[in-house]
Amino acid sequence: MKKLLPIAGVILAWALSSCAVGRKLSFENSLTDPGYKPSGKIAIVFQDKRPDVLVGKEKQTFCGHAYGGYAIAYNVQTESGKPLAQDFSQAMQKTLEQKGVPVILYTIEPTGDDKTIVNQFTQSGYDKLLYFEITRWESRCTANFANMRYEANGGFMLKVIDKNGTMLAQQEVKDQLIKEQGAGLNMKVLQAEADELFKKLMQDLMNHEKIKPVLM
Repeated sequence: MKKLLPIAGVILAWALSSCAVGRKLSFENSLTDPGYKPSGKIAIVFQDKRPDVLVGKEKQTFCGHAYGGYAIAYNVQTESGKPLAQDFSQAMQKTLEQKGVPVILYTIEPTGDDKTIVNQFTQSGYDKLLYFEITRWESRCTANFANMRYEANGGFMLKVIDKNGTMLAQQEVKDQLIKEQGAGLNMKVLQAEADELFKKLMQDLMNHEKIKPVLM
């Protein structure tokens, strides 16, 4: 019987590892309701400013980690295969378009100069630019002795810029969600937690006392 224990441990570790491989998250349809309709035509851009992405340690598609057997970390990527910033941009575009707001999107590399986007925007004829910076974002799932621990960590900076290139308001938000439940990795739980955090942070930004008045 004693000889079976190490084998059982190896089988369990293999099972946890296999569950962690090839995991993906999607945010393109993570719609959030700010509770009001912003005025005018809106331009949106998300720039990935996460430190690990800026230095090339992680890809722009990086969403987090799922830990398998022996605490081996497996990367979780975007389901779309597109940069996380683009997933977030499309989610906000759909959110505002559902309220009847005309929206255009811009894309920029993590190390890109924000002035290039602002210059393009001022020539677009749109009224306001929502310039989001992703300061941190990681979903994480780790196996505890009796259950799984799901974490979502996020942070965003929002700058609202008018058609002349003048910054009207700036605000940063960050938060964390933690849940412990079940045995074995459940990607639906990880996705739901990540969605919940993204929606919360977007609502916090869009309804902040500095941001909401300049968007109304």
